[in-house]
Amino acid sequence: MDMDTDLLDELNRLADNAESLQSSPTPDKHEVERWMNLFSYTDKEASSLLALQLADVTRDRLSDEHWSLISSDVEAAGHSRLSWEHLLGMKELVKANSTTFYDVEDGKRYTVLRMLGWLSDEGKVRDILGKEKEEVEIERVKGVDMWHQVLYVDDDGLKKIEEFIDGKLVLEKKDVEEEDTKEERTSSKDFPKSLP
Repeated sequence: MDMDTDLLDELNRLADNAESLQSSPTPDKHEVERWMNLFSYTDKEASSLLALQLADVTRDRLSDEHWSLISSDVEAAGHSRLSWEHLLGMKELVKANSTTFYDVEDGKRYTVLRMLGWLSDEGKVRDILGKEKEEVEIERVKGVDMWHQVLYVDDDGLKKIEEFIDGKLVLEKKDVEEEDTKEERTSSKDFPKSLP
């Protein structure tokens, strides 16, 4: 019985996503720019990832009820519903677009990640991994339509990248709370300390 209910829920989710796909316009320039600012994507990366997200009928979407509860905080941090859904699924996106292998010399497992967005240059990668002077292994590889840079990280490095992404979820809300606190402090300065 539960399996039938789960299957029906999944079919309804897919149908809802397909319905939204048919009514979704091409991503507008404002949304692409938002993704470029929030995730450090290039114009091409933001446009491509946004188009893929809109076309994916299997993606998990925020329910209208959930969005109504969080939308004011999320939008105050600069996100739209689409960009927040992207951030929520970013760790899975990173894993889906990576490959792992074991080095026969040291026996360690490594993950190969495409460098884009927050991982787009060596300086950003060093900051995230906490490697100021240690070597970061980056290589150029030929993709289907162009050359890409990839990053090799061990399990510890992958964990740090995932923690960085998790931190973006928390920091986005924290930034909003800090702004609210600053506004409260500023508005309290507007009042005289004592009445004349």
